[in-house]
Amino acid sequence: SGRVFNEITGEQQQANHYLNLEFLPEQTPFSASDIALRLFNAIAPNPWTKMFLRSYLMENEFRFQETKKSNDLFFVYSALAGADSITYVDREFVNYRSGNANSLQGNKSELNFDFYKALLALKDFLLQKKLYQKFGQSFCNRALSSCLYALDNCCVESNFITMVDRFRQTIFYKLDILGHSSGYFYIKKDFGRMIDILQNDANALWEEKNAPRIEETDLVPPHPDLSGWKSRIALTDKPDVKLSVIIPVYNVEQYIETCLYSLLNNTLK
Repeated sequence: SGRVFNEITGEQQQANHYLNLEFLPEQTPFSASDIALRLFNAIAPNPWTKMFLRSYLMENEFRFQETKKSNDLFFVYSALAGADSITYVDREFVNYRSGNANSLQGNKSELNFDFYKALLALKDFLLQKKLYQKFGQSFCNRALSSCLYALDNCCVESNFITMVDRFRQTIFYKLDILGHSSGYFYIKKDFGRMIDILQNDANALWEEKNAPRIEETDLVPPHPDLSGWKSRIALTDKPDVKLSVIIPVYNVEQYIETCLYSLLNNTLK
């Protein structure tokens, strides 16, 4: 794994998206098939946090694409998709430098569709190797997140509008992003954004992207003053009185443990 170092602010942050342990088996080694639904989502496509067996790469003739950007995505993900043995080390070994406008990744003024070329090549590889049925859902989710990431990094209005049009006319279709219900996508917010792109005017989307952000704290009403609240039941005089807590749960499995701990540790008398 690694950290992200911002050259402008000097801040360092953990880059958990490089390796999402939540979707990886505790027992290693494991195969790509063991995490088929999350292969392209739990592991980032950057090659500089990975080591590959040379004989495996040479035997299968895995190569980097000759593109200006995103030339590592096809190489890394095609190699992972065919791997029978994968292991990982849960330690930070690298610092990724961000905030450098002179780098290829930092230059956001240029319209670039290399990410689409890489995803299309990966899809063709999976189809050719008869692996698409196994990894198709993970691929589709990675494709959508990559498209949205590229759109978020468009800082020129004309480029933004062109990219939105290409998404609608070609890219979403070619990458099999269309034709699925919201349940097919791991990040519901991404699905909602895809619908917005399909239904809304590109100029309106650009204005929304550059509108002033409202802090979430501004949307939260102030806490009510409960200091004067009195229960109609004298709980201290009735030790047999119990409190029942009913919690509706839907698609939030990862928060159940935190929720239960919060309830058990509350200070309600």
